[in-house]
Amino acid sequence: MQAQTQAEADVDPSWRDVMLGIPGVAPARWHRLHPLKRWLIASRAMVLPLTLFAVTFAVCIAPPPSISGWLLAGAVLVALLLAHATNNLLNDYVDHGAGLDRGNYARAQYGVHVLESGLMSKAALRRYILWTGIPALLLALFICWISAVEASIYAGAGALLVLFYTYPLKRMALGDLAVFAAWGPLMIAGTAVVVTGSADMSIAAAGAVYGLGPTLVICAKHRDKLEDDRTRDVYTVPVLLGDRHTGSLLTALALLQVAGVIWLAVDSRLYGLLLSLAALPQLFRVIAVYRAGTPPEKPADFPAAAWPLWFTSHSFLYARNTGLLMTAGVCGQRLLF
Repeated sequence: MQAQTQAEADVDPSWRDVMLGIPGVAPARWHRLHPLKRWLIASRAMVLPLTLFAVTFAVCIAPPPSISGWLLAGAVLVALLLAHATNNLLNDYVDHGAGLDRGNYARAQYGVHVLESGLMSKAALRRYILWTGIPALLLALFICWISAVEASIYAGAGALLVLFYTYPLKRMALGDLAVFAAWGPLMIAGTAVVVTGSADMSIAAAGAVYGLGPTLVICAKHRDKLEDDRTRDVYTVPVLLGDRHTGSLLTALALLQVAGVIWLAVDSRLYGLLLSLAALPQLFRVIAVYRAGTPPEKPADFPAAAWPLWFTSHSFLYARNTGLLMTAGVCGQRLLF
């Protein structure tokens, strides 16, 4: 996870910067950007691959049996990407309105917060939320209408998490659990139900293992914001556990995902998941970061604009790489065997 410095913000970000980073943008340049670039920046597009990999992962575990199933899989992917983007936009809108993101809060220290930086008005951001959320909702309704009845249960639960994650779930130490549920069993088993008409426990279990990656990211993010959240009465899991115990929790989640991968490979014959073990060297480095805590000052090789999002940066890169390897592994297994 990398943001841009103010000097870099005076240059129009490239499409690569917008998709893979968190670019800063000078106010004078904002309205000259391509409209799609503005939307991608506002919705924090760099984290959307976590959803892209999850849906692809589900489709590879439970491949659609027909052309219509593949078309439905595409519709699910678009709907969930839009829902994820809507959640990001809502998060910034609600937290800004509540005063959480003001001052030197962690969210204002990485990338562009379009309201805090004055790039957009609240009315303009509301339009972004509607333009993003309404197509996601309409697609979800269409998918539920033409697919299995069970799909509506997954879609309804997901919609509730999108609407209520920022408030009240995040402030009641339920945000981390909500992310696990959304990016784990709900997203992956729900996709399987839509494209095949059913989902068994092994698919839900695979979803739970995948969901540990995004959970690692959000819990690490809350650890970086621990003191800020405590002073604002935002009771995330790290606020309740404290810094040292949160480090132990993050380590346990990362190791649990590895154990889950090995178990799924043996029990469900998803041998392609073992490709994710190629990320073990990175995992050991991440665990060392969790155990050591935040360094007293920025290390020389750490991006200045991302400081002090120490745990978030390491966790996101690890989770993204692991999600990619898990997805590539099961897709390769389906194609080859």
